[in-house]
Order: sequence, then structure tokens, then C-alpha cells
Amino acid sequence: MSDTARLDALEALEAIRRCKAGYFRCIDTKDWAGLDVVLHEDIHLVVPEAGADLRGRARVVRTLAAVLDGVVTVHHGHLPELTLLDEQTATGIWAMDDELWFPDGSAQRGRGHYHETYRRTADGWRIAALRLERLRLERRAAPTAPWVVV
Repeated sequence: MSDTARLDALEALEAIRRCKAGYFRCIDTKDWAGLDVVLHEDIHLVVPEAGADLRGRARVVRTLAAVLDGVVTVHHGHLPELTLLDEQTATGIWAMDDELWFPDGSAQRGRGHYHETYRRTADGWRIAALRLERLRLERRAAPTAPWVVV
């Protein structure tokens, strides 16, 4: 592999990492316009535990905005295993940890992996397929008494 090809590969991998970082930030800050930018127009999103199997960027963004309305979220992605398949396509697996706090006071914490496919577009790398597989999910009911801050 030439030095130019190696540099191109490293730049592609960094662009994919930044794309995924943008995904996490946009989900947590409810930046739906920003999320629209990091997703491919033909994205396929699957979350088996939630029964979600969605296709198309507009539908995915609209659904996430509705499902996460009023929900505080914190997502962390770690240890990406990224593979460039060719100049236009890559795959990745990210270890993940997320926490969600719902308006009723209940919460959940999940740990697992994102399995993804990325496609290069004229505007950069985008998430084209996302499957979230949680290995562990902890749910906490709403507290029975209000929190007291002292």
C-alpha cells in the first residue's frame, strides 16, 4: 500500500469516528438537524429489544425525536473496530454504554454494541446501517417519594 493510500485510509477512519461522535452528541442534545447530517439518506436502523426496524433518514430522525421527547440521554461509544471495505464503504462495531432518564422518573442503562455500515457520500461519511444490540439492560422504576435536595 502506498503512503498516499495509507493516508487516505487513515483520513477515512478518522472521518467515520467523527461521524459517530456526532451521532452520539446529536442524540444527547436532541439536535435533530445535526443527526440528519450524520445519517445516510437510506439508513436502516434496527433495535431488536424495542421492536424497531426503520428505513430512511427522515423516518429514523422523526421516530427518534418522538421516542426521546422529554428523555435525558447520555451515550458513550468506545473501542471502535473499523474496517474499510473499499473507498466508499466501511463497517464498524462500537462498544456502547447509554443511560436514559424518562419524564416519569424511571431510568434505564444499557451496555452492548453498535454494529454499523458507513457509506461515503459527496458530503462525507454517513451511517448507512445501525443495529444496536444490548448485552445488558437495567431498568429502574420511578422513585416512590420525591427527591429531597439538602
